[in-house]
Amino acid sequence: MMLESDNIKLRFARRFALVVALVAATVLVFVYGTAAGGASMLEGMLRDGERPHWYWTRMETSGYEVTAVSYAHNHNLEYQVVRGEDAYRVRLELDVASGTVAAVTIVDLSNAAGGQR
Repeated sequence: MMLESDNIKLRFARRFALVVALVAATVLVFVYGTAAGGASMLEGMLRDGERPHWYWTRMETSGYEVTAVSYAHNHNLEYQVVRGEDAYRVRLELDVASGTVAAVTIVDLSNAAGGQR
């Protein structure tokens, strides 16, 4: 049997959780809504250690359009991607022995100075 005080505590906990979730979502939109946040968000979702085709699929499913692919030597792969008005170069340094990506570098092409992130 649930007491009235338990019911009030449960409603409070649910409302508090909803407020926390809304505040967290607002903070994420604010942080990642900027140009620097876009590069940070792209960096955060592209982790090292995956096979090269995984990165293309991950970017496409996240709303980025791959507009160019370049192979530099046999251990570097570059994608140029766009999302809205933002453009980035994604450099993948390949580990030839394992066939996976050893390092990911994001270059913000939207920035006039072409700053690396």
